[in-house]
Amino acid sequence: TIASAQSITATAASIAASLASTTDNDYYRVSIPAGRKLVATVTPSSKTGVGLGIYQTSGKALLVTSGGAGAARQITVTNAGTAALTVAVRVMFATGTKGAYTLALSQP
Repeated sequence: TIASAQSITATAASIAASLASTTDNDYYRVSIPAGRKLVATVTPSSKTGVGLGIYQTSGKALLVTSGGAGAARQITVTNAGTAALTVAVRVMFATGTKGAYTLALSQP
C-alpha cells in the first residue's frame, strides 16, 4: 500500500524486485525537491508486463501507464512547487506471467 511504501532517499536508485503474483503491487516513496523532476523507468523480464504509476500520498493518481510483456515504461513528474513533494511510485502487474523487474529512479 502507499502507507507502507518503501522509502527511497537517494537521488538516483536502481531497485531489482519481482511481482510474486498477478495481484501484487510494489510501492516506493520518493521526495521530489522543489523545482526538480523525478524520472521513473521500469524494465520487466521478457514474459512480464508491468504498469507504472506515480501517486500523491493521498492515493490520487498523477500519472499511470502499463505495457506489454518485456516492454519498459517511463514516467517523468516535475515538482513546480516551492516545497518538496512526496509521491509514491507503484509497480503493478499488467500482463503475461509474474516475474522480475528493475525500477530506475533519478532526479536529474
